[in-house]
Amino acid sequence: MPLLGAKVGGMIGNAAVVAAAYGMDTYLMDTVNDGDNSKQVLEDFKNAGVKIDLIRHDSELPDVKCLIFLKGGERVIFVIPTQKKNLIPDKREWELLGEADYVYTTVGELKCFCEPVELIEALKRKDVKIVLDVEYIGDQKKEEEWELIRRADILFINSEGDRQLQEKIAKDYKERLKENACMLILTKGENGCVIWENNGCRWDIPAYSVKPVDTTGAGDTFNASFLYGLSRGMKAKEAGNFANAAAARSILHIGPRSGAAGEEAVKIFMEQWKGER
Repeated sequence: MPLLGAKVGGMIGNAAVVAAAYGMDTYLMDTVNDGDNSKQVLEDFKNAGVKIDLIRHDSELPDVKCLIFLKGGERVIFVIPTQKKNLIPDKREWELLGEADYVYTTVGELKCFCEPVELIEALKRKDVKIVLDVEYIGDQKKEEEWELIRRADILFINSEGDRQLQEKIAKDYKERLKENACMLILTKGENGCVIWENNGCRWDIPAYSVKPVDTTGAGDTFNASFLYGLSRGMKAKEAGNFANAAAARSILHIGPRSGAAGEEAVKIFMEQWKGER
């Protein structure tokens, strides 16, 4: 199996770079060590237009890595869990978080904070939209994770996350979320996506029929592109169509951040591939 070497990536990081490529004012908030790998990662974010003012440093933390195996354009990912814990936002962080339109994260990252539920509630009181990317549910603390998930304003859930939520939380978890006025987006790869708006509308949007070269980062591209669409005033269905196109375009290239191409590139793809659905 040929090796492609180390690539800068990560679920939240990929989404941040895609958002920045659209011109969105994007900050990354994280805690990393002072090693050469971390410096390379931060330099990559900076070059991509992501603001790194909210980065903390802890020399005791190991590098965060994942292993990605590609076969036929599809991939298997093994992620080394983070060792961050007991984080408390400082004054500067609270100010920037409270001014955000969207805070995009994962359940795992939220659990690194001392009081994640209180953090969510405080941000929601400032009209910040909490956006979660859900790909798996932990077995040991699934109730704790559900308390975070059910408070989200927008949820992106892939097929595996959907399966685990049905098995570990409830078959009718979607109905429970809709009762909380949550917008739910189920991403299904080559089968497109399904959007449930908090007003009861449902949209089934087909994918583009492309042959994937590398699907790594496609979900992150979709998520960031959907949020960009909403930020530009698109309705949910239009944003879903745009995000599907952005994700399809991204998998024609190798690399987790090939979706960081900007709006014009997505529109060109949509024009070239219209009818291929």
